[in-house]
Amino acid sequence: MKRLVLGFVSLLLGGGGIWLSFTGRFEEDVESVPDYDYLQEIMGLESEGRLNEAEHLADWVLNGDNVPAYAEVQDVRDRIRVRRTSFWSRAYRAGRGFVVGDGVSMEELGGAVVSDFLLWGDIRDLVKQGYRKATGRNADPVVAALAAVGVATSVVSYIPDAGEGVEVSADASLSLLKTLRKTGNLSGKFCGVLVEACKSSIKAKEVSSTLKDIFVGIKRLFESAGAARGAAMMKHIDDVDSLTAVSKMSSLAAEPTAILVRTHGAKGVEAVRRLAKSEDGAKALEKSARKGPKALDKFISDAKFAARGAKSFRLEHPQKLAMALIKLIGRVKMAIVSGILMLLGLWRLKALFSRAFRRRIGLFVHKHNKEMAK
Repeated sequence: MKRLVLGFVSLLLGGGGIWLSFTGRFEEDVESVPDYDYLQEIMGLESEGRLNEAEHLADWVLNGDNVPAYAEVQDVRDRIRVRRTSFWSRAYRAGRGFVVGDGVSMEELGGAVVSDFLLWGDIRDLVKQGYRKATGRNADPVVAALAAVGVATSVVSYIPDAGEGVEVSADASLSLLKTLRKTGNLSGKFCGVLVEACKSSIKAKEVSSTLKDIFVGIKRLFESAGAARGAAMMKHIDDVDSLTAVSKMSSLAAEPTAILVRTHGAKGVEAVRRLAKSEDGAKALEKSARKGPKALDKFISDAKFAARGAKSFRLEHPQKLAMALIKLIGRVKMAIVSGILMLLGLWRLKALFSRAFRRRIGLFVHKHNKEMAK
């Protein structure tokens, strides 16, 4: 029994040491990079009028443990907040969104959605797109398809969210999707998926399963990330599975997900899809985002490795001890020692199993000989 226990312990320690010698590099590399100074990016978002995104990013930065230029970031955040919450400023942005159906701020998007929320808005869009097509001008098939779904279903249905028992308003989702299309916040591939889902819904005279998934994903994304960040991420989402993954990760780590998708586009979405399958993907993404573009570049370039290595963030004292040993003796020596331990464990287990096998064969032969003697 002692040999069996020692064999298993040696095997586990050796295997764990080898695994950390290779996969532990991801966390070690991330931890070795100082926190990134996001001040210029915050000010850039402010200058573009993306005040909500700028404020969200500033708040997230200020919640960090080692914030570069903390006082400067705080001053910029306070200035942005005053500008964003000003009554006249908000009223202007909401009014502009209502009138022109365009914008990047939460108020502008909200105004555009309100203007497009009623049934007459769907009829208006159908007439407008039909007129454009009849006169040989470029009609927007996405807006037309969404408007047709709204009219065909009377847009009074509610879609139950099977995961949480939450009802999703089809009316609000259709209006939001039309607004995202008009403001250029939907990718071409996603528009294709959306049109096909709308056609299926119109043909069946009920909301299709694909369109339901889109409505639920949009709701979750915009509830967790907000209108401004959600719209920015939708530019890079090409299919329903990506929308589901991004909305899931956004509910766990909204700002890191927004940073990754905003800066890396389709590659960022693909990394999020991989991380969404990992139990500790959000924690790995949070740490990488704190370190800035270089850490995120590495994160993107080795997304498969990062997703597998994300589990290492869940470990505490054992991992810290192993990482300390790696720093002390080096990864190669750690791998060699771990390999020896692993071989020792296999040898001990092999000896025990071999002995048990020989004993079983001996008993079988003895029993066979007794039967032959009879």
